[in-house]
Amino acid sequence: METKWYSDFKELCISPFKTGIPQIVAYGSCMKGFYASAAVSVVGSLFTTFIPALIISMTQLYDTIYGRIFVMSANGGVAMQLAFNLFLTFLGLSLNAYLVSWVANKFDAQTTPQEVLKVNWYSYAYGQLLALIGGLLIAPGSIYFFINISTNINNFGSLQDPFDLPLPIILYALLSFFILMGISMWTWWVSLNLLSQQINKPKLSTFGISVLAGLIPFVIISAIMAFIVLTVMNMRYSSGLF
Repeated sequence: METKWYSDFKELCISPFKTGIPQIVAYGSCMKGFYASAAVSVVGSLFTTFIPALIISMTQLYDTIYGRIFVMSANGGVAMQLAFNLFLTFLGLSLNAYLVSWVANKFDAQTTPQEVLKVNWYSYAYGQLLALIGGLLIAPGSIYFFINISTNINNFGSLQDPFDLPLPIILYALLSFFILMGISMWTWWVSLNLLSQQINKPKLSTFGISVLAGLIPFVIISAIMAFIVLTVMNMRYSSGLF
């Protein structure tokens, strides 16, 4: 059965464990996952760039240098920025896919980098969408408190401790933190289940495979940095600078 990318992504959002994950594992592809990620990125840019730029252009903020710069960047650089971000995302997800598939096959998972990359694209799109929703949920209150603090800056100038802020601001900050933390944990759990079903391994084993795959670039980068530092120190020692 052939499915469309928006059908896969819709099922992942509406019912991830019942229909979304099985449908993606059976009928998903890297290209369809990429389409979902690109669509979410475009929608995110709409809310974070185009709409704010439109609002700024219709208000007095456009008369400020910062307002003009923001509107100009929205008019001319958003498409290029989107393409560049997707390219960097592709590099990162591809590297992760090769590492995860290599580690997973050491534990008899019988998977390929393309299958893991497919999962990575869908997981990335899902996480971006939930992050956008979370940002929109906390944005109105954040804007309100920011304007309130900015217009009453003299009342907050003598604060030495963040807990000296008014109680509503502290409670809202805590609520925002728990909302974003909950979204992050839920996204991680759905992504773990998706990868687990794709490589046909238990969730605990999948988690261990992901951790090992993440440690590989960390160890390599740390070793390179240590080698560079030791080389520089040895050169300076040999030249008598120490």
